[in-house]
Amino acid sequence: MDITAISLGVGAIVATFTGPIMALRIQRKLDRERVSSDRKMAIFRTLMSFRLQALNPRYIEALNLIDIEFCGTDSKEENVRRDWKLLLNHFFDLNKAENPNSEPLRERTTELTARLLMSMGKALNYDFDEVKVRKGAYSPLGNEEVENELHALRRALLSVLAGNKPFPVQVIEPLQSRLSPLSNNIASPQR
Repeated sequence: MDITAISLGVGAIVATFTGPIMALRIQRKLDRERVSSDRKMAIFRTLMSFRLQALNPRYIEALNLIDIEFCGTDSKEENVRRDWKLLLNHFFDLNKAENPNSEPLRERTTELTARLLMSMGKALNYDFDEVKVRKGAYSPLGNEEVENELHALRRALLSVLAGNKPFPVQVIEPLQSRLSPLSNNIASPQR
């Protein structure tokens, strides 16, 4: 037997055993990458969906998952983490601000949020421009009004419960004493 035939025989045996193992490893790697990509996409979709409702619990949860899911070493994911840190730092500054709802601070929040969403989009192979990210979502005007009213009610109730403000109570006359004598005659049957 010549050495070539032996080499081919050994190669065939090795390929027979290692081929399926390598295919399984490759498939598992591809599955992990797909699952990771799906989780990143879920975060991105949530943030895009609720970008006009920053107090929504799903939005906040998605923001807090960025560091966990966008943990790769490529420059696109590093940009996502950098932009998230900038936005997070801004949120901490808002907590200290005298008027966190001032127009300059709201504009800065919008700017940093748009920047984060654009870098996430690039990491996920989407190409959105800043105008699309900032103004490409629909939220009826009433949504913000209702949200602001709910926060005002919550603050007022908490202030009353904390004893910082009194709970206004008004005493009114019973219904019978407010009725005129004429209506009393009409209401009661005559004998």
